[in-house]
Amino acid sequence: RNFFFPALGLALYNIPLILILFLLAPKAPFQSLVLGFNLGHFFFLLILFLAAFYLGFRPFLSFNFFHPAIRRLLILILPVVVGSGLSYIDMLIARSIGSYLGEGVISSLNYAYRLLGIPTGLMAGSIGIAVFPFLSSQAVALDRRALARETMRALRATWLISLPIAVIFILLPQPIIRIMFERGAFTPEATQVTSTILSFFSYGVLAMTAWGILTRTFYSLQDTFTPLKVSFLQIALDISLLLTLPRFLGYRGIPIATSLSMTLGCLLLWELLSQKLPEVKEGGISEALSKVLAMCLVQAVFLSLTRRFLWEGRTWGLLSELLLLAIAGGASFLLFLGMGYLIRYPEMGMIK
Repeated sequence: RNFFFPALGLALYNIPLILILFLLAPKAPFQSLVLGFNLGHFFFLLILFLAAFYLGFRPFLSFNFFHPAIRRLLILILPVVVGSGLSYIDMLIARSIGSYLGEGVISSLNYAYRLLGIPTGLMAGSIGIAVFPFLSSQAVALDRRALARETMRALRATWLISLPIAVIFILLPQPIIRIMFERGAFTPEATQVTSTILSFFSYGVLAMTAWGILTRTFYSLQDTFTPLKVSFLQIALDISLLLTLPRFLGYRGIPIATSLSMTLGCLLLWELLSQKLPEVKEGGISEALSKVLAMCLVQAVFLSLTRRFLWEGRTWGLLSELLLLAIAGGASFLLFLGMGYLIRYPEMGMIK
């Protein structure tokens, strides 16, 4: 339950990588990337080892591969590894299809994936990592009600942080992409494609973020096979949609396919968790969902009006657009939170 040292190690991973790229990339672009990557991981590992010793953990070498705990670990971890591999295969297929849909679509997918990582990885992923030890503790203690309560608390907190970002991505993707990437070889046409992809991906953020919490609840119950089964079904559906939707919708079909398959897969995962842990049904999932969607609706109305008055038919310089985007996004987030206070969204106390 110590999150400071892993965060510090991750920071120290990025610092040498960025410094070496900054210093050596003009003369040796590929070599500097490899050198920075390896040095960064060395510092990351060093920080974790030193922190482990400081916290009293004393690792030692053992070659007893037949220890019962090792066998149990391998049985549990295999489905997780396979599931992670499936997601990469799914991404490769999406990119392969994108290569037939026009020049620059693969690059636009990569840029959209990166920005999508803000609500799904940086925000929701951090909550999932932080809550996982608590979920596991409740599962080991056989306190099913506490486990269900922590799961619902994590879901509500995740939506509170990630969904307002998703709404901004849906309604203001073009100024975001222009500010982030539109320079050099990144043309206004590339901005249009990337912003459309990002917008459609963002419709699936609710399911994508919930997926991470629900799978961790299964893992805390030492059930890694159920999420794997659902992943197989979700990816099979996604591939089916990827092979059909782009024929009618072009590159828009790729993010729509992913958002639809993730939403349906998440609903199935929730249903299976409700059967395995019926106590989660007592957490008021319908009430939490209706409240957070009402909060998103208020934010969306404000951003729609803002987009109409500030961006439609107008062009701004980089600094002006950055300032306007910061003000509009910040004001919309405050409206989202204000609506949460009014309708008493359960996790609003966490913001305090």
